[in-house]
Amino acid sequence: MLAMSMMFVAPVFAEEEKNVTLEDNQLANRIEFKDMNRSLNRIDRDLDRIETFKAELKANRKADDDIAVHMSKKELWKARADLRRDRRHLRIDKRDLRRDQRYHLNEIREAKWDTKCELWKEKRALRKAIRQEDEALIQKKAERVMNLEYEVVELEKKKEDLKEDVDELFSYIHMKTVNVYSS
Repeated sequence: MLAMSMMFVAPVFAEEEKNVTLEDNQLANRIEFKDMNRSLNRIDRDLDRIETFKAELKANRKADDDIAVHMSKKELWKARADLRRDRRHLRIDKRDLRRDQRYHLNEIREAKWDTKCELWKEKRALRKAIRQEDEALIQKKAERVMNLEYEVVELEKKKEDLKEDVDELFSYIHMKTVNVYSS
């Protein structure tokens, strides 16, 4: 009788395959990610400024203009300082995003643990109801056990989705930052 009652309350798992793009990424709208994009744009601008000032310095040296050489060096130093600052900000934003990821994964892990503890208690109560041969209680506990098992699976899926989103986001960020630290 128990197998029959469990068969009727079994939840249906909807297997949906999603093609996740970065626009669908749950972390793409985070403040840290937007800050990283701004930092990357500033880094690109700083690199362009450095190249411009290097060319200007070279031209001023060729023209033997000491005042212009001094001013070009000064602007080049400022641009390099801006580049260092923006690289530091990018590192900080990446670290913040990693920290947030760990925090959310820990929240999911704790919720999963709490659900598993409740599942164990309900399974114990179900076994007790089976020993007492109380059909109504068996049905109720079997439904509760199935729902809790479904919650555990959903939390695991949520955790995997978050990990996948974070991995995708950081691979995207890595692709954009490969040349940022090499120059």
